[in-house]
Amino acid sequence: MVFRRRIGSLLTLVLAATFHTASAEESAISDLDIGQLLLVGFKGQSVDDGLKTAIQAFHPGGVLLFGRNVQTVYQVAELTHAAQRLSLAHSKKPLLIAIDQEGGNVIRLRHAPPLPSALAIAQTKNPQIAEKAGRATGTLLRTLGINTNLAPVVDVSDPSTDTFLGTRSFGNDPGLVARLSSHFALGLQAERVMPIAKHFPGHGDASGDSHFVAASSPLTRDEVMSKDLAPYLALSAALEKPWGIMLAHVSFPKIDPSKMPATFSSVIVQGLLRKELGDDVLVVTDDIQMAGASTESDIGNRSVRAIEAGADMVMIAWSLKVQKQVFSAIRKAIDTGRLKPERIRQSLRRIELAKSRYTTGEYKLPTVTKLKDAMKNPLFAEVGDSVLTAFVSANSGRTPASISTIEKSDEAVLLLSPRLDFIKSFRSAATGFQIRAVHLTPTQITHVEREIRAHPNSKIVAYASGPQAVKFISKLDDGVKSRVHLVSVETSAMIPDADKFLSVLQPYYRHPQLGRAIASLILERETSASPSLKEETQTPQSDHP
Repeated sequence: MVFRRRIGSLLTLVLAATFHTASAEESAISDLDIGQLLLVGFKGQSVDDGLKTAIQAFHPGGVLLFGRNVQTVYQVAELTHAAQRLSLAHSKKPLLIAIDQEGGNVIRLRHAPPLPSALAIAQTKNPQIAEKAGRATGTLLRTLGINTNLAPVVDVSDPSTDTFLGTRSFGNDPGLVARLSSHFALGLQAERVMPIAKHFPGHGDASGDSHFVAASSPLTRDEVMSKDLAPYLALSAALEKPWGIMLAHVSFPKIDPSKMPATFSSVIVQGLLRKELGDDVLVVTDDIQMAGASTESDIGNRSVRAIEAGADMVMIAWSLKVQKQVFSAIRKAIDTGRLKPERIRQSLRRIELAKSRYTTGEYKLPTVTKLKDAMKNPLFAEVGDSVLTAFVSANSGRTPASISTIEKSDEAVLLLSPRLDFIKSFRSAATGFQIRAVHLTPTQITHVEREIRAHPNSKIVAYASGPQAVKFISKLDDGVKSRVHLVSVETSAMIPDADKFLSVLQPYYRHPQLGRAIASLILERETSASPSLKEETQTPQSDHP
């Protein structure tokens, strides 16, 4: 009996020791695990030494593509598939491959068909158009081996203010932003591309651009809940899990008195994001090297703070040296007990969940035919044409029809534009009008004044391709402005002294037939200058991948 008790006790001790060992092993966080927390950028257009070193040394969970990594669409496909093969060979784990392909000014794949900006799409007020934009984008990205899009931008932002968001936001109506952004994200998900909504909890009211300064928002928690959180709640209700959120390097002192940017604030990440949006959302930081994240000089410590607060992946966009530094800092924080294994395992579970949905099965290089089909997707043209039609409809009747065929001199219309396609399409609609077109490159914007002085009796159509051009034209004297139809394409900001111009038109999108549309708005309707916008439709910039 005593012997049996001793054997029983010994067995219990052995089992306890075994269980303890298993628990210890289970709690150990490996170097491979730490690497999965990193989303890294690199310099090359192929798997260069920097990316190869990163994948071999610390097995990042994802890589990030910028314009510097893009030469052609086929080159991108080769790059992504080479990166996946390398990652699978060294860690048996696939990569999340991410890109900023928002539309408008923020696109990395500039060889692809142009996608209207969020603010341009907002003119349609049509969720189905937003979803088609997401599907077209998703199809292209998936074909290229890209499984994650750092979009949509869901910041609720007043387009008339001079914020860095500009045309990237769907506007200042929380309900409209919620509807359009959730449908854009649904379009991405339909093509198995993970949407990463940004910038949580909201950059629209921040005092500066977090790329360059420490930005701050004056909003209270109640104000954030009623305004900025609406799109995220819509996404949470509409999307299949998992999906992602990017944190803003913006502080909210009225929510977190520590004045820590949201990236490092557990009050915001745990107390707001997780509480309202659940546990399965993958949370990614913006680039940890941005000025808005510089709460302290040590980037390694910044990254640890972000993970402590609740971020799942840390973005290090620029430097292999910094990536190694961040990896070492996380390793040390785990070994010293600052970062608990359970906190890391929570993030690893979300990363694995994302990979199980978005990275499986497609590591074969696409054919040229498949790439061409993705580039020629008719949804691109459909979205673009819908945006242009909505712009014309919104502005029809608001613009004075001030240029008449009665004016037969050579100076009836002075057309100033840096884009030849705008000049060509405007001319095609201006039958019966005398047009003097001057092709001005962006570097020749100062020549505008000279051309205007040379044609003192003409009405003027001035195409402004960006904020600097708008600023320059806005400095013209009032007498000149009264003759100018200003077409401001890339800026959403309020035009200074807009009432001094003959008209101000803001389409927010470079449609190939924009000139035709502008002509339909400003030329007399009695002429043949009211063209069908469907006569010539948008086509991809190139059929060649």
